[in-house]
Amino acid sequence: GMEIDRRTSVAITSEMRYFDRFPALGDLLLSDGLPPVPGTFWAPGDKPAYQELAGSYRAIAAEGPDAFYEGAIARAIAADMADKGGILTYEDLATYGSDIHKVDREGLSEYRGLKYAPGRSTFLAQVLNILQSFDLAKLGPDSPAFLHVMLETMRRAWVNYFAYPREPGLLTPDYAAEVAGLIKAETVCRAGPVDPTPYQDRPAQIERGPSVPTGGNTTTLVSADRQGNVVNLLTSLGNSFGSKVVVPGTGIVLNDHMCNFDPVSGRALSLGPTRRPPPGGHVPIFFRDGMPVLAVDAPGARRSMSGVLHVLVNCIDFGMGVQAATEAPRVWAEALYDESFVDFRVLEPVRRGLARKGHTVVAMDPTNGHILAMIGGRQFRESEFNRATQALRQAGSSFKPFVYTAAIDNGRFPVDVFDDNAIVVEEQNGDIWDPENYDRKFKGEMTLRRGFKESRNIIAVKLAREIGPGRVRQYARAMGISTPIPEVYAIGIGVSSVRLLEMVAAYAIFPNRGILVEPTAVRSVEDADGNIIERSASRRTEVLRPAVAVLMTDMLRSVMDPKGLGTGRGARTRYGFRSPAGGKTGTTNDYIDAWFIGFTPDLVAGVWIGVDDQRVSLANQAGSAAALPLWARFLREVYQTVEPYKNRRAIDFEYPRELVEYRAVCDDTHTLATRYCPNQSQDLFIRGGVIPDTCPLHGSASSRRRRM
Repeated sequence: GMEIDRRTSVAITSEMRYFDRFPALGDLLLSDGLPPVPGTFWAPGDKPAYQELAGSYRAIAAEGPDAFYEGAIARAIAADMADKGGILTYEDLATYGSDIHKVDREGLSEYRGLKYAPGRSTFLAQVLNILQSFDLAKLGPDSPAFLHVMLETMRRAWVNYFAYPREPGLLTPDYAAEVAGLIKAETVCRAGPVDPTPYQDRPAQIERGPSVPTGGNTTTLVSADRQGNVVNLLTSLGNSFGSKVVVPGTGIVLNDHMCNFDPVSGRALSLGPTRRPPPGGHVPIFFRDGMPVLAVDAPGARRSMSGVLHVLVNCIDFGMGVQAATEAPRVWAEALYDESFVDFRVLEPVRRGLARKGHTVVAMDPTNGHILAMIGGRQFRESEFNRATQALRQAGSSFKPFVYTAAIDNGRFPVDVFDDNAIVVEEQNGDIWDPENYDRKFKGEMTLRRGFKESRNIIAVKLAREIGPGRVRQYARAMGISTPIPEVYAIGIGVSSVRLLEMVAAYAIFPNRGILVEPTAVRSVEDADGNIIERSASRRTEVLRPAVAVLMTDMLRSVMDPKGLGTGRGARTRYGFRSPAGGKTGTTNDYIDAWFIGFTPDLVAGVWIGVDDQRVSLANQAGSAAALPLWARFLREVYQTVEPYKNRRAIDFEYPRELVEYRAVCDDTHTLATRYCPNQSQDLFIRGGVIPDTCPLHGSASSRRRRM
């Protein structure tokens, strides 16, 4: 069997929505329809067995590659494709082979005096040719001027690459010189494709534009031997389970590279029988005195080229060692977006310098999973029990973000109206109970945003009942909560017991655009001489749609709005924490547990207050009174005294326009406003998603849902 770890559990759980459409995948990965998560059919360390896949592995072990490409497995794949109307054939598999390239030392390109073979990356070769026109060493590796040149060069090279793929003129020095002449040192200039026809012996054919880049599931490896042979292995799934098509009898899930083809016939990348996707192996190899001295590749779809280019330039232009070149801050630009993406390690003065040149700067991946501080108890000598990682305590309202996330991801809007009224709930086991709000009052109709902001229990229970507690549990599991979660409607108000560290990691998903990053306490282990023996790397898994994460970030910011009755407003009004932030309070029955978990664009922190003896109350102190003050004072101190955060106090969250957009809402009907609505406000919606009805009261009778 295969041991199930958290990453596998999260990957399977996050794909649950596809299993109705691809039942064979569900049959392969699930047990009685349940994902492999604690509390269902497995405990940590269990090894579910995949018998059909094991049989395929045995055949490959016994017969070698022919078992897959020419044997029974190949025949099974071809038969399934024929049955489903696919175009993959037995011939495609039988004629498939690895590519072996012997480098032609006579026809090598050159960069800064080093000969190099660019592999198959015309984009990389084009960029290096353009960069020849700039004295990068003079600009310096950390300067806005250098990063500006890198951004402008990458953006123009991508535009040219997608307009004229595989046209030979793109790789000529004269073409590169023309493109370099369009890059201005002091300002951003709009990048349009440059026709390579004058630099080749035939007219260039313009192609389709770029697709939206996907990422997260690419693995690459570069290795070399003493004789100068370089091996590059690259595998990309596009998502955790490829095409989601399972070949009957084999346990094999087919990959999906259809996004690499052009649906229009007669072009360089057109789809068709026996056609193969563009090769992924693009590792550039640099030579000195005839021997390879540098070979670099990186995962991450199109973003990988940013990493490769920065490492090459850092090593060659700035003389860095490979490790330092790899760890240096980077930037990234695309053909599809106007924004310039920067590594979170790029210092604020450099970002401002880029902004002055006209770049719209967006910080990427602000969360890396590093644990910066942890307090697990009062006195280690008295108790070694770490309450941050070991204690199981009821979450209370701090669990509500999982409920609202599931609702938003399944078609609800922040402006949807629910009634905060008295209800009686019958659980699936027949138990009957009547939920209460914290203040034991009911406030009538209100939007989901207000219900979340004021932590109204009735609204959360109604949402959980509408969505189903099983689905809420799926989202909590996908977001890293491993403790038992009962499938009851009271899941909406946090009856589950959780660990503080897992809750902190789950909240970090929101500012991190849907990426779950495993917390890391130890970055590296060094010997007495400072040599790194082992280096840890946080595992990263996409568990939410980025647009949903951005919308939930905005919802959590509402909780801390100093105006109104948000349960986190005290961080602003009483404790003086002013930096952009979002968070959520939590209080359990009889004031046994008090929580506050919150985040900024840079940091996420959580506070739990309680007593080990769970019979002891906190004397009427809710999360806003017991936990919130510690959180606010801690974050305020960090942003006032600790580098680099004290220079980032005003850095706000980014709401990418390709993900979300503000729309006018009628405050009377809580629907999309018409121009006749007298009372309007702005709210945030997922771009390209289903949107609410148009106001029926002020000038429109439309009640149909439509697409943005």
